[in-house]
Amino acid sequence: MLDDAALISPIAIANAIRYTAAELSTADFFRNLTVPTLLVNGLWEKKFQPLRNIAAKWLPALEVADIEGGHSINLEAPEHFNLAVTDFARRLE
Repeated sequence: MLDDAALISPIAIANAIRYTAAELSTADFFRNLTVPTLLVNGLWEKKFQPLRNIAAKWLPALEVADIEGGHSINLEAPEHFNLAVTDFARRLE
C-alpha cells in the first residue's frame, strides 16, 4: 500500500479533499433540485427534526412523511413506512 500511495498525485489528493470532505455542504444546491424526493421521518428522532425542517424548506420537490417512531422508522413502523413509500411511488407513475 505504501508503494501505491506514493503513486497518487498530490492534485488528486487535493481534489478528493475538496470534493468529498464531510465539512463541505451541498445545501446551496438543494434549491435547484427538482427530482421528486421522499423523506420518511421518524418523529421520535429528536436530533434529526431540525434537519428535517431545513430539508423541507430548502428542497422544493421534497415530500415528508412524518411517522411515529425513531431512527429506524422502517423497522419500528414498517406498515406506515411501506404505505408512505408505496403511495409516493404510485404518484410518480
